[in-house]
Amino acid sequence: MNITEFKKVANRIKSLPTLPQVLYKIIETIEMPDSSASDVMNTIKNDPSTSVKILKVANSASYGYTREITDISKAIVVLGFDMIKSIALSVTVFKSFPKINNFTKFDRELFLVHSIASAEAAVLIADKIGYTKKDQAFLIGLIHDIGKVVLDYYFSPEYEKVIAKIRVENCLIRDAEIQILNFDHALIGGWLGEQWSFPESILASIKFHHNINEAPTEYTKHAIISHLADIVARTAKIGSGGDDNIPNISDIVLKKTDLFQESINKIVQQLLNKRENIETFFKVVS
Repeated sequence: MNITEFKKVANRIKSLPTLPQVLYKIIETIEMPDSSASDVMNTIKNDPSTSVKILKVANSASYGYTREITDISKAIVVLGFDMIKSIALSVTVFKSFPKINNFTKFDRELFLVHSIASAEAAVLIADKIGYTKKDQAFLIGLIHDIGKVVLDYYFSPEYEKVIAKIRVENCLIRDAEIQILNFDHALIGGWLGEQWSFPESILASIKFHHNINEAPTEYTKHAIISHLADIVARTAKIGSGGDDNIPNISDIVLKKTDLFQESINKIVQQLLNKRENIETFFKVVS
């Protein structure tokens, strides 16, 4: 797609949601180690919808706390700051695009489960390849497919055709997008990330998770984490990315990391062991 064609696409997207301030604060903490975590904590405390979700997670059976937690500060102690950031990220990203009365048959609930599973998979992958920024890995996995939500929200008539094509031909959703729309969710997701001023590392993980070889060299690892997280979540069949197929693993993964199929199979099993927590997490944040 050339620039002129893409401008026409972008012009169809009106009233782009504003990224909530709490998410900016969290991303700032992730990207700048010397920034204040207390700033984020205060932002979360003052965000009612996020605070409610945090309390629900803290009081869920998965965390085994015997007394009801009613104070957000206590919830933060019980869950830990990493989990707090994960909840806030999940709530704020996906509430930016409320479900509309459309007819695309794109299952937003299964997609959110897939996104959370991908986020958990990304953390497991980061650990295996020696990438130390685990909270950034979580964000990478969580939003790698955000472009699909944009397409479902703003391009409903065309996306209905995409979903219909998948059902008839049993193809990958990306292949159907390219055939129907002439562009894919990675392109539109990267564009959204630019409008929301995401860091370059996060943008690369969105734009290039299907084409790792096109990622800038300094962000190859980010694209690899995103690429593999999607495949691991699909292999584990936790949620749905829009189709039931599993993309091929890029040769670059084998060239740039120490991961082989056996290692990836172990990551899939680790993710399957987290299925109950992922599904509980989804029920609370959705």
